[in-house]
Amino acid sequence: QVRVARPGMVSRPDIWWSQIFWSLDKPDKAFFVVVHENAAGVADGFAAYEVRSAWNRGIPNTTLWVEDIEATDDTARGALWEFLLGVDLVDVVEGARLPIDEPLRHWVADPRRVRVTFVSDGLWLAPLDPQALLGARTYSEFDGHIVLEVHAPDGSVQTLAVDGNATGARCEPTSAAPDLLLNTATLGACLLGGNRFHDYAAAKAVEEVRPGA
Repeated sequence: QVRVARPGMVSRPDIWWSQIFWSLDKPDKAFFVVVHENAAGVADGFAAYEVRSAWNRGIPNTTLWVEDIEATDDTARGALWEFLLGVDLVDVVEGARLPIDEPLRHWVADPRRVRVTFVSDGLWLAPLDPQALLGARTYSEFDGHIVLEVHAPDGSVQTLAVDGNATGARCEPTSAAPDLLLNTATLGACLLGGNRFHDYAAAKAVEEVRPGA
């Protein structure tokens, strides 16, 4: 349920779990899983975490490491974070593989206490068929027509007309003048909605041929 709601999230076959959690399922690990249930008693989220206990001259210096936290909605996710931040005798809560748009900083009283120390580009897309990709998705903030000139690493160029809105899209080759010029790397970065063409245009990775495009 979580995977299908987040564009680009990978599936989790049986072998995935043992590869990710192999070091935690050991007798010397204080490893826990907490499950959240909604008002109907249906599980809608979980968090897997480890408590790395340490004391410094009688003061707890314990770290709670969040190995994984998943939820089907913000209510469940917020409740899980509230639980994790409320574990007693913990000095620091850390985690990895959190989404780039993790809402935790907006939930706490002091957002400065929530810090990102590392960003990992966990997914990289190489568009082999831009026409099929652009025609297969929806465009929630776009209702109209735009022409893209897409340059591939092998030197080939496709000029594609995209007509789309929130319900669907159509993408066809065209001989019309392009509105935007970009390469397949930039297209792959923007395809799932996590990045904006506007930001890449500011970085000169997208050329805006038609002003306002």
